[in-house]
Amino acid sequence: MKSYPNLNFLPRQNIIEISYIFICLFIVFSKLIYPQWIELNSNSNATLNSVTIIDSDRMCVVGSGGTVLTTLDGGITWNSTTIGITNEFSFVTNVLGTYWAVGYGGIIIKSTNNGFSWQIVTSGTTADLTCIKFVNVNTGYITGRYGSILKSTDGGSTWIRKNSGTEHSLRGIDFVDSNNGFAVGGELSSPISVILKTVDGGETWENSSLSYGKPLLAVDFYNLNIGFAIGINGFVLKTSNGGISWQQQYTNTFQWLYSLKVIEEKIAFIVGGNIDSGIFLSSYSGGEVWKKKEDLSSEWLLSIDFFSNNIGLIVGSNGKIFKTTNAGNIWAPQNSGTTVQLNGVTMTPEGIGLSCGGLGTILYSSDMGQSWLNRESNISQELNGISLVDTIAWIVGANGTILKSSGNFQSWEIIPSGITDDLLDVEFKNLEYGITVGRNGKILKSTNGGLSWTLKNSGTLTSLRKVEIISSTDVLIIGGDFSKAYSLILKSTDSGESWNPISLSGQFDDFIITDVDFLDENVGYLVTTSGGIFKTNNGGVNWNRQNSNTDHWLYGVTFFDRDKGWSVGGNVNEGIIIGTTDGGITWHPENIQYSKWLYSVDYADSVNWIISGFDGVILKNTVGSTYIPVELISFSANIISGTVELLWETITEKNNLGFWIDRLIEGQWTNLSFVPGYGTTTEKHSYLYQDCPKNFKSGEKLVYRLRQVNYDGTIETLDLAEVTPVIENFTLNQNYPNPFNPETIISFTIPLNTNVKLSVFNAIGEQVETLINSYFLAGSYELKFNATHLPSGIYFYNLLTGEYNSAKKMILLK
Repeated sequence: MKSYPNLNFLPRQNIIEISYIFICLFIVFSKLIYPQWIELNSNSNATLNSVTIIDSDRMCVVGSGGTVLTTLDGGITWNSTTIGITNEFSFVTNVLGTYWAVGYGGIIIKSTNNGFSWQIVTSGTTADLTCIKFVNVNTGYITGRYGSILKSTDGGSTWIRKNSGTEHSLRGIDFVDSNNGFAVGGELSSPISVILKTVDGGETWENSSLSYGKPLLAVDFYNLNIGFAIGINGFVLKTSNGGISWQQQYTNTFQWLYSLKVIEEKIAFIVGGNIDSGIFLSSYSGGEVWKKKEDLSSEWLLSIDFFSNNIGLIVGSNGKIFKTTNAGNIWAPQNSGTTVQLNGVTMTPEGIGLSCGGLGTILYSSDMGQSWLNRESNISQELNGISLVDTIAWIVGANGTILKSSGNFQSWEIIPSGITDDLLDVEFKNLEYGITVGRNGKILKSTNGGLSWTLKNSGTLTSLRKVEIISSTDVLIIGGDFSKAYSLILKSTDSGESWNPISLSGQFDDFIITDVDFLDENVGYLVTTSGGIFKTNNGGVNWNRQNSNTDHWLYGVTFFDRDKGWSVGGNVNEGIIIGTTDGGITWHPENIQYSKWLYSVDYADSVNWIISGFDGVILKNTVGSTYIPVELISFSANIISGTVELLWETITEKNNLGFWIDRLIEGQWTNLSFVPGYGTTTEKHSYLYQDCPKNFKSGEKLVYRLRQVNYDGTIETLDLAEVTPVIENFTLNQNYPNPFNPETIISFTIPLNTNVKLSVFNAIGEQVETLINSYFLAGSYELKFNATHLPSGIYFYNLLTGEYNSAKKMILLK
């Protein structure tokens, strides 16, 4: 049983350090909202070798075992295409909306319909193919084993082998224009960096190999002069003269480097890894300095691609997919990376989520379930149930397994249960008092936060499947035997010390009860096999069946309040989600594409719901099932002189307390302000809110969210609006407050990517502090200056770039 969420009417006022905006998906609003459930994980444990991006929505990934994944919504959902091939695909690219992929055994495939269907193209070779690039819609090149270079001049219909002059494996190729191109490779058994260059469109190749180098795995050129090649053991080469000479770059890593992307003359990214971890390298100095990030993934990172300077994807082993929308500053996981059955899921109002399942799998989310990370349990037993209170979590599973963790749930402590029976569910009322149940009628109780457990007498050997702590004294347990089509309900009124069965009067003779959820001491719901939904208004003494409109087995049920709830289930062929907005009087089915069992459902708030199920599936909606008492007819965003104006209109309002205005900052929704509503009215009303955003990039979208608040505290998301500011001039703004003590805010804008130095000088021109001295992308920025260590007086702050120099006065008054 969850308590109702509390409404916090105090908006947070945050000053954001220098950062960028993380763009989220949009939500479609209508008066009666029945949400679209989106599948968050790629549902693949394959090694993902390569990724290509057509635009902000269309992307394709290929990998081991014939894996082909495509997305039409920017990576929110991934579709796996079965093409009848088990060859490993090594590389994928696109040209004018057509996907091309190559792989082992000389395989070439293409798709002209966003990856829905694929056509096999004859390559004329059985050599493993490693890379494919197109110069234009007609001309393309492929590299492979044994020095293979293939060329097509008819849009990929036919491929002709060219003489590369080497028998070494070629692993990467890139063309600057229709004439000038480079191919790289090498063998693990030979310390040679194979570098080939052509100036006649691949007809002939000049060998510029380095005898002292390492085998190279990828190459990418920014223009005719500047290019990079990467390889094993952290090996990076750069040329500034079109490949005439190459210089080794210091990377401070010995991990293998598999893929690179040169974004601008000074900006480049590299991914790689080893058996223990992935690695992400970034340079904003043209390769002179490489910054290393090793905590992005515990798996190899094998490919990186960008659509623009902002939107990029990284893929790797074990189905790993990461996405950035802010030029590589933040990489968000796009999949759970598991295909095991997920038996349980739970969420907190703060957006923390946990899911558990087969083979000791534990997944963790910190962003309302949008992305999920694997957490090591160090066990292989099936995990069945989760309870989460504040930042403490308990998980139970097979063979009497009990786990406990806290914080970000990186490590889990195994707690002795004293039994070997499978435990199927657990619930804690608070940080001390909890109960877990399992097979053979097992009931265990803890009063010290799960550190020790006491076995209680259930009076039955029937499997007990779910426990619901209704109040400080009342507890309900449901169970049943599938082989005998037998169900039972046990109730305790003394905090789980003693248990008595509730008479079911034959109501459940044809059903097995699978889940239960209570809203308070009286009102509760349970679900069963064969589509049964029952409601009680007297604490479980009597149960009345509701019409679920389905005969599918239902495995999970959760209610947000007395009206809104969801139940999930399914069979071997079809998953099912049904929802109600009237306390179960009517239930409506959701149109979903997932084709197997769904086991558990939970919410963070009224608009963020998560479902887990078979094959590692995680589904999410961000709207919630409810009638919204405000009819919104428009919501728009415009920018005028650096100020964003949000405008919206309503045609009717009912019990409308007002609206929250939120903005997406670093991937998290941040409250900006609360705008009062008009209560109940049938008149048209217009609203205006002005925002002066800081810390964004020029050309980057700013995303705003409008949420409506009822008098009862219920919050519903109405709509999203986007605006794209473009910075046209350098500006250095007056600090505020001024005078100040001891902190003040300094803000500035730059219309282009450049090195920025921001310094503070005293009244006689002595530099007392350097606040910034780094490379920045075009955008608007602000930072906090703390002058605790300086004496009172007049100071000047100076903004210096290669194109701009400006200073302003500020007064420190202590």
